Amino acid sequence: MKQPLYNTGVLFKTLIKRDWLKLVFWILGMLAFAASGAGKMEVASNPETASTLYTMFVKNPAMVGLFGPTPINNPTNYSLGPIFGQTMTLITGLTFAIISIIYVVN
Repeated sequence: MKQPLYNTGVLFKTLIKRDWLKLVFWILGMLAFAASGAGKMEVASNPETASTLYTMFVKNPAMVGLFGPTPINNPTNYSLGPIFGQTMTLITGLTFAIISIIYVVN
């Protein structure tokens, strides 16, 4: 047992045999969650609130720390694509981390 990854393949196959159904539901749930965000973004991006909401979103120090500074001076130039990309990256990553922790602890 001096090899660092000794019998990793056997352990992985055993894990897949034991938890294949749980893993399939987990992957399908994550895909459904990520895909459902597009409809939510279109509803939230009505012209009345979009400029204020997304200017605050871009100027938030936490978002600047995660995604870097965004060169947006006018909120009307901030389209639905970058909004969806930033928001869903953050939410999907957090959800993925929480579900992974629950799965490992279980």
